[in-house]
Amino acid sequence: MTIRLVFPANEKAKDYCLWIAEVMQSEFGISKKEAVDRINSFWRRNDLTDDDNIMYHEGPDFWAYQIYCKDTFWWNMKKEELTPRKYEVL
Repeated sequence: MTIRLVFPANEKAKDYCLWIAEVMQSEFGISKKEAVDRINSFWRRNDLTDDDNIMYHEGPDFWAYQIYCKDTFWWNMKKEELTPRKYEVL
């Protein structure tokens, strides 16, 4: 499956988003489609065409949890206590 992002992104950002999607699949047991949909929902108003984008200051694990979890302090909770954000398809 090729990922289709709804926001501007260069190849580096696309590869990074794919990596984030893979972490989300592994950590939360969701499909690749759901992971990509969640990424699209989270970053839909962003432009990820700059190689120096601040998103690269955090690893894909951080973004996987940040995008998936509704909980503000997800890093301070047990995995089974986490609440997923509402899943929406754009």
